[in-house]
Amino acid sequence: MVLLKCDLHVHTNASRDGESSVEAVLAAATGLDAVAITDHDTTEGSICALAAQNPGILIIPGIEVSTKQGHLLVLGTTQVLTPKQDVLTTIAEAKALGAVTIVPHPFHRWRHGVGLRCKEALLAADAVEALNSRYIIGTANQKAAKMAKKYGRPVTAGSDAHNCKFVG
Repeated sequence: MVLLKCDLHVHTNASRDGESSVEAVLAAATGLDAVAITDHDTTEGSICALAAQNPGILIIPGIEVSTKQGHLLVLGTTQVLTPKQDVLTTIAEAKALGAVTIVPHPFHRWRHGVGLRCKEALLAADAVEALNSRYIIGTANQKAAKMAKKYGRPVTAGSDAHNCKFVG
């Protein structure tokens, strides 16, 4: 069995609240096998990261889509999905593109957690982010992990880095 070290939830300054350039994020990803660039409602950072052709690290293009019910990670696409749609509609559109969907920080009240507004999305998405390193204190991560286990859902972890010093 080969285990890969991946950060599946990273932002660049292409996000309205991201602080670091694509180059700085990729430099900070040293030691990782893969990094997913998931800027808010844009794939600009993903496209730049793919063009950088950083040897030794797999770039997973993606986007963090703002849906009516909260945020949704969509990995494996450079296509921008329309924000503010119903989350189940966005999941269906992403899957039609062949993308992978992850519900990030599903139970965090201040971070647009979909799990608080649409529990069906937790079952419709491909995976649930059960560890978001921005929210170690509190019960949001534990609640996500417990729900995923209860319903047999795959889990992921991500830094949700908005600054390169938190990547990985």
